[in-house]
Amino acid sequence: MQNILLLGAGRSATSLINYLKKNAEKEEWHIKIGDFDINLAEEKAGGHPNTSFIQFDILNEIQTKDEIAKADLVISMLPARFHPKVATACVDLGKHMVTASYNSPEVNDLSDIAKSKNTLILMECGLDPGIDHMTAMEAMNNI
Repeated sequence: MQNILLLGAGRSATSLINYLKKNAEKEEWHIKIGDFDINLAEEKAGGHPNTSFIQFDILNEIQTKDEIAKADLVISMLPARFHPKVATACVDLGKHMVTASYNSPEVNDLSDIAKSKNTLILMECGLDPGIDHMTAMEAMNNI
């Protein structure tokens, strides 16, 4: 079973959480939802058998590293200012990370280290940002 750690359970994470829960059994995923508001994380988990939830505080470095260490994939839906903290911990631990958010200079600076560890840090893969990049790539591939 693949362990997915989803950080942030706010409104922009709702569709993603529903997608992950819908496909969790078939894909053999366990989804751990972490949010500062544990009640929100519990609500989004919705009692699904392939989900669990935790109170998560990105400013708690010990908890951040402990939870990321247990994951196969980290999805950050936290506010953009926290992505460098998540990305740094993921690179340190060799854990893959994806987010819908824009890239930042701090995360970009991790690129060489991430590559040397064969660790994926994928930014801008949501609807906005994201779809604009995908449609541009499609157009370029069709030239």
